[in-house]
Amino acid sequence: MDAGSYSYDDYRDQKAREQRDLARAGRDIAPIPKCVDPERRDATRMDLRAWCETYFARTFSRAWSPDHLMVIEAIQQAVLDGDLQTISMPRGTGKTSLCRCGLLWSVFHGHRRFGVLVGATGSHSVDLMDTLKADMQTNELLLEDFPHLVYPIHKLEQITQRAKGQLCEGEPTLIQWNAEQVVLPRVANLPGAGSILRTVSLVGQIRGMQHVTPEGETLRPDVFLADDPQTDESARSVVQTNQRLRTMRGSVMGLAGPGERIAGLMTCTVIVRDDLADQLLDREKHPEWRGVRTKMLASLPTDVETHEEYAEVWRAEQRGDKEKGSALKFWKRRRRKLEAGAVASWPARFDAETEHSAIPHATNLRLRLGP
Repeated sequence: MDAGSYSYDDYRDQKAREQRDLARAGRDIAPIPKCVDPERRDATRMDLRAWCETYFARTFSRAWSPDHLMVIEAIQQAVLDGDLQTISMPRGTGKTSLCRCGLLWSVFHGHRRFGVLVGATGSHSVDLMDTLKADMQTNELLLEDFPHLVYPIHKLEQITQRAKGQLCEGEPTLIQWNAEQVVLPRVANLPGAGSILRTVSLVGQIRGMQHVTPEGETLRPDVFLADDPQTDESARSVVQTNQRLRTMRGSVMGLAGPGERIAGLMTCTVIVRDDLADQLLDREKHPEWRGVRTKMLASLPTDVETHEEYAEVWRAEQRGDKEKGSALKFWKRRRRKLEAGAVASWPARFDAETEHSAIPHATNLRLRLGP
């Protein structure tokens, strides 16, 4: 173009193109890093325990109990075989973390493509999603070994609006990142690419859930995690319990569509007899849920009288009538009687500063929370 024919409009259009090119280049996250340790990654593909120990060692820092290993095996079987699994464990034993990690394992390794998190309430389900998103944003080993899934997430830099325009080598990554749904990026034809994680309340809209891919394929959920899907109020209401039971057995189990099997994980705590958890854990009433109940103490202590004496000392210390550490000193003096007959299911669970083993820890929890 000769100088005489180069108008201001031409100059303006050229600058606009340059700005668009710069903006496009700024949105392009290529190149995606290579997997740092393919052998480490592949060793966890069919082994949920190895996945937890490798990528979530900080979450599971204490030694496993036999109950933990049983639950890990149950979750793995549910995911791989498309079964249902209901798990009741004492609070604080990591059942929610195990199921959360099981859900990520199922999606990252491509065992499942569409995972749904079911909470007792809307805010609960959003909290579950926030925890999953934090795992993907902060876990450096996942970034190293699953860069095709995690690197684009890191490049969002916690700015959700960047998801719509994110590119990789000029092509949209198609990542979605919001409060209720995550669609993992599609930057390589590798397991997990384009998989979906979505949250929903048990009393929300569950039926008809689906996701249409850019190719026009309609995906239905094929795995769900229901974490304590009842509230204290609903557990004590026969009407609400029956409603939630119908939803779990109908809408949730039917998420995959007519005639399709869905893998399901439910963590729960029995609040009152015949509540939602108690019913679904009953293998006679609901054998399809394969309920597993675990206990903090596999067997109870036999010396009731000495335990009543300890309880008085513990209460006096809590009131301030006895000096700090009085209960621990009493336990150490009478340890043989106090621990006679008792067996802890998870020996590693106790506070080393105030308790010397898992048995007084369980006893103190019972005194604090009730039977």
